[in-house]
Amino acid sequence: MYISTKEAARLLGVSTDAVRRMIRAGKLKAIKEGGVYKIPEEEIERMRSAYTPHAEAHTEDPSQLIRVLQERIRELERDKAFLQERIVQLEKWLEEERQKALPPPKKESWLARLFGKLRRKGRG
Repeated sequence: MYISTKEAARLLGVSTDAVRRMIRAGKLKAIKEGGVYKIPEEEIERMRSAYTPHAEAHTEDPSQLIRVLQERIRELERDKAFLQERIVQLEKWLEEERQKALPPPKKESWLARLFGKLRRKGRG
């Protein structure tokens, strides 16, 4: 049976972006159907047994707990950097779309510009 990236993220205690990065890095096997990743349940079990921060956190060795927490911090920092980059990309895309949606500026003909200049000169 296959599960979604969202469900995999919940089961692994990570973000959906972290799951996608694991897939792209080859750390987590998945298939892509219709642009959506589907992960075999066995892969989730394999990942959970290979890396279970909550289980490791209950060890008696404080240095082990520190290593687990440091790894989690690094993972969260990677997620944060990815999301900040994504925000920049989306803001740029949004601005481009706004520009496309705005009507083009009105262009005056050369004759209208000439008469506009002549009218302004005549008043001043």
